[in-house]
Amino acid sequence: MRTQDIALLVLALAGTSTRAGEFVNLDFDSPDLSHLVPESGRGTTHYQPPMAPIAEALRGWSVSWDPDPVFQPPNYIPVLKMKCAPLTLYGPTVGGQYRLEVDPNWGGVELLRPGLHLMQVGTVPGDAVELRYFDATWYAGPPFMAQPPSILINDVVLAPWVASESPYELAVNVTPFAGQEVKLEIYFPSGKWQSHTFDIYGFIPVPEATTCSLVVVGGMVLIVRNGFKRKNQAQVTMRTAASAPKTP
Repeated sequence: MRTQDIALLVLALAGTSTRAGEFVNLDFDSPDLSHLVPESGRGTTHYQPPMAPIAEALRGWSVSWDPDPVFQPPNYIPVLKMKCAPLTLYGPTVGGQYRLEVDPNWGGVELLRPGLHLMQVGTVPGDAVELRYFDATWYAGPPFMAQPPSILINDVVLAPWVASESPYELAVNVTPFAGQEVKLEIYFPSGKWQSHTFDIYGFIPVPEATTCSLVVVGGMVLIVRNGFKRKNQAQVTMRTAASAPKTP
């Protein structure tokens, strides 16, 4: 093999490894709907919404369920909201976005959905400080009994906080994992009368200094520097006056 061919092969492999480290379809907005099954039975009791293979609808994500002797993991999921579907890719909404709808039941209200795991391996951007997401957990009972989804990195549960004025916009700290390849997992626990509307906004980088803040900091530096300059000038004047010969 010629030297030029070897160099091209090395570059190609390097490019592939770089792409492999990125998260794929992190925000659920890039599904593969090339094998979408059209809706059927509209206006009847046998209505079937558009359905897509789960591996394509949630492209990039690995989907698994907690062990359950009765539950049958779906191979297809609805792409529009469907009652009693354990998992739905809902959209596209205005702007073309998609989100997840996770219901407590499947195949009928008497069948409880087991715990759901969504997992993906990727590299956290080097300048990321938080992963921001949307979660609206609906629970038909006492609020303190609601079980929101958990965000895990490398099997460690991360503590969320409210990231904006909306109580549904949350974030977790990813600073310790910045620049590293990690396993990201979202876990939806099983719970009666509980459903979730979930979406990921993405990784939030370190905020850049604004022009206003730079002006303020620069002004403070000038004030301090000028203060020291005036102080030094006053000390020089005093020393000069003290060393000058006194006239009788």
